[in-house]
Amino acid sequence: MLPSMTVLPSMTPGARRRPATGLLYLVTSGLLWGTGGLTGSVLSRVSGLSATAVAAGRLTAGGVLIVVFLAVTGRPWPAGRVLDQRLNAAGIVGAAILMVAVIVTVCGAG
Repeated sequence: MLPSMTVLPSMTPGARRRPATGLLYLVTSGLLWGTGGLTGSVLSRVSGLSATAVAAGRLTAGGVLIVVFLAVTGRPWPAGRVLDQRLNAAGIVGAAILMVAVIVTVCGAG
């Protein structure tokens, strides 16, 4: 068995993916991330909204799209340990970004 096709004990047979699927997700994420900043900048300039309002709108749209995707595909909602891990990871990343923003702001103001 190839190393990329190794099935971990916690994975069910239905959870196996082709190796190319991960690469596709990675490339798609990179494209969306890269174009998101440009789109937000243009939207802010055209509409006159603040950067915070544009970011809030983008986050809301992303959340709505995830909920619609889960509802349409019939995939299960995250729950239990999976949900806890995702929420913890999001909280840690958010706190780190906030700390960096505060440090940059304070250092820039001094």
